[in-house]
Amino acid sequence: SLTLPILIGNNVWIGNRSTISRGTVIPDYSIIASNSLLNKDYSEFGQHCLIAGCPAKIKSNNVTRIFDEDEQKKMDEQFGYYRTKL
Repeated sequence: SLTLPILIGNNVWIGNRSTISRGTVIPDYSIIASNSLLNKDYSEFGQHCLIAGCPAKIKSNNVTRIFDEDEQKKMDEQFGYYRTKL
């Protein structure tokens, strides 16, 4: 139908150049990769999903973004990653 809504959950991160079709449902706390084509209800997979592709598929579950800078620094140290601020 032409009137199907697009439902985007809370705290969803959508990458650039992604296309979201009518009737798409994106669960809370999901991450959408750049250049993805979303065209269905992804809520059956639960929250904290990584969704990517054309057409998009669930690539990973239990994915969490880090919002706390101190927590990010601890993770960087744990994995030996060094950030430079621009």
